[in-house]
Amino acid sequence: AFLAKTNTWLGDQIFNGNVTTTGNFAVQNPTSTLDAVNKGYMDNQLSFFTATGTTGEAVFAGDALYVSATGTIFAAKSSATSTSFTFVGIAQADAALSAEVAYTRPGGISNKAGTITPGRTYYIGTSAGAPTLTRPSAPNLPVAIGVGLTSNRLLVKEPTVNISFNTSL
Repeated sequence: AFLAKTNTWLGDQIFNGNVTTTGNFAVQNPTSTLDAVNKGYMDNQLSFFTATGTTGEAVFAGDALYVSATGTIFAAKSSATSTSFTFVGIAQADAALSAEVAYTRPGGISNKAGTITPGRTYYIGTSAGAPTLTRPSAPNLPVAIGVGLTSNRLLVKEPTVNISFNTSL
């Protein structure tokens, strides 16, 4: 039963499909062994697609990121082969130089309020960090990194490069 006055659910609730909330979604502390197992499973699913790293420059929420040879995180851009092929994910929040940044890894869902076009493919952009709907053309690399799910959710994908050639003589 839903208690409308306090917006509180009473008892266990089972949901099929997606659940959307505009506020905080709190999960109670486990009260039984089964609850602890279920909470552990959900925590693992949520954290599996999140990683952190130290930035080599300031990065911003929603930036496409790559890891350098030294293990430092930078904003990726399609004009640099090294940044395109070492894409690691999408920044979850702003981070200053030499700060820790959390990012959504491929397979996870990145949230960015009202800036995603559902059903469209996103590429590493020519501007550092900025994913784009415009497929970069030569000499920039067309590296696809995600697909819009909703207006604020991007499914982060393993980077793929699709290059076409004109072989007409």
